[in-house]
Amino acid sequence: MPATHAGQVAKIVPLVPPLPEGGAVLAVQATVLRGGLAIGVTIHHAACDGVSSTHFLRTWAWAAAPCSGASAPEPPFVDRSIIRARDDLYDAFTAPRLSSNDDDDTGGKPAAPGGGRAYFRLPADHRTRLEPPVPDEYLGNCLGPCIASAPRKDVAAAGADGLFTACAAIATAIDGVVRGGAAYWDGWMERIIEAYSAGDLPLTVAGSPRFRVYDTDFGFGRPAKVDVVSVARTGAMSVAEARSGGGGVEPPGPDEYLGNCLGPCIASAPRRDVAAAGADGLFTACAAIATAIDGVVRDGAAYWDGWMERIIEAYSAGGFPQTVAGSPRFRVYDTDFGFGRPAKVDVVSAARTGSISVAEALGGGGSGVEGSSSGVRAIKKENAAAADEDVGDFAALSDFFVP
Repeated sequence: MPATHAGQVAKIVPLVPPLPEGGAVLAVQATVLRGGLAIGVTIHHAACDGVSSTHFLRTWAWAAAPCSGASAPEPPFVDRSIIRARDDLYDAFTAPRLSSNDDDDTGGKPAAPGGGRAYFRLPADHRTRLEPPVPDEYLGNCLGPCIASAPRKDVAAAGADGLFTACAAIATAIDGVVRGGAAYWDGWMERIIEAYSAGDLPLTVAGSPRFRVYDTDFGFGRPAKVDVVSVARTGAMSVAEARSGGGGVEPPGPDEYLGNCLGPCIASAPRRDVAAAGADGLFTACAAIATAIDGVVRDGAAYWDGWMERIIEAYSAGGFPQTVAGSPRFRVYDTDFGFGRPAKVDVVSAARTGSISVAEALGGGGSGVEGSSSGVRAIKKENAAAADEDVGDFAALSDFFVP
C-alpha cells in the first residue's frame, strides 16, 4: 500500500471506520495487513480541528508505546471558555442567503469556461493570533478561512505567468490572515459565500506539513504512509510533511511527473563581501549558497513561510539576481538519439534570461560540471554551429530553435 506518489485514496476508504449514528465524534479501526497494521481514525470536525486530532493521535501513540523513549505530550487543554464566540455568530449562520444564481453577473447562467474568478481555500490556525493566545494543546476548533482569489484566465495563463498569479494570490491571502488583526474577521462570511457561489467549488486543503504526522509512532517505528481519506469525498488536496523527514511535502511527486514541482532556493550575502578580492569573495558566495540549500533540505514546513517575500526581496534589490538553468542531475549527455552521446548541450534561453546554464561534465565520469553564461566569451561566427566545450555566446545558436 505505501506509495511514493498520489494514489486513488478511495481504494483505502474501507480501512477507515464511519462514525456510528447517535452523535458519536470518534471511531477507530485497526486492520491487520500482511506485514503491517493500518490504523484508521475518524473524528467529527465539530469536535476538533486537525491540530487537536493530531495531538490526540500523538498522545495515544505515546501511551501505546511508553518504552519508545519519547517524552510525554502535554495534556489537552479543554477549557472552551477561553474562546468567546462573536455576538453575531448565530445570526451569521442562520440568516437566509442568496443562491448562487441570484443577482449575479452571469444572469443566472454558469460562468463561461476561463471566465470569472478561481478560489483556493485553506484553513488558518488562530491559536497564536487571538487575545489572549490559545494554548497549542487546545482541544477544539480554532480555525478561520484563508481564501485566495484571482481571475480564472490569469491563473490558467501559459508558462510561469499562471503559476505566479496563483502564488501571488495565495501569498496575499496568507498575509491578510497574518497581518489583518481584528479586521480579518470583518466580512469573513461574505468571503466564504463568494467563494462557494462562483460556480465550481474552490480547491481546498486537508492536513498540513506542520502536523508532523510521520512523528506518530505507536511502537512500530515511523508510519509507512499517512493519508487524509476524507479527500475521496470532499475533493480536497491532502498535504503532509515528506515521510523521509528531509523537508518538502507529501505526497511527493514521482520522478516521471510531467509538470512543475519547484521551489525557490535564494542565497544572499552583502554585495561588497561577494566582490572581495582573492578567495574571500568566493568563500562568501559558496557559504551563502550552502546555507540556502541547507534551508531547503532541512527546514521542512518552515521553508514555505515567507517564500514569496524572499522572492520579492531578491527582485526588488536593484539588479536581477543571478539564476541557474539546468542541473548536473539531469544527465543531459545520456540522451542518445542513435548517434552516440551529444557533442554539446546548451540551454539557449540563457541568452535571453542571463541565467547560468549548468549540466554535468561533457566527458561523463560523474565528476565536474559544465557551465555556460551568456556573453562571457563569444563563439567565432565560423564556429557557431560547431561543438564547443568552452563557455560561449548562446545567441549564436538561436537559429537552431523555433519560437
